[in-house]
Amino acid sequence: MAGADRHDDSEGGGALQRALPATQSSPATYASRIDGLVDRPKAFTPPQLRTMPQTRVIHDMVCTDGRRVENTPPLN
Repeated sequence: MAGADRHDDSEGGGALQRALPATQSSPATYASRIDGLVDRPKAFTPPQLRTMPQTRVIHDMVCTDGRRVENTPPLN
């Protein structure tokens, strides 16, 4: 899938943004995948996601190398 890179030159910008074309999917077959550096990759359908408890996290993160910030606590 080809994408287009765009550099954000706005004040305080400097981030490189990637725009990818939208893909067509059917609601009957759509799933969100969790994979990569995880022990057990898994896919969740929208109905499965709706049954899960919701958690809201508000946290400032500084990411400079593409990895997640360790020990980011959930907001209860």
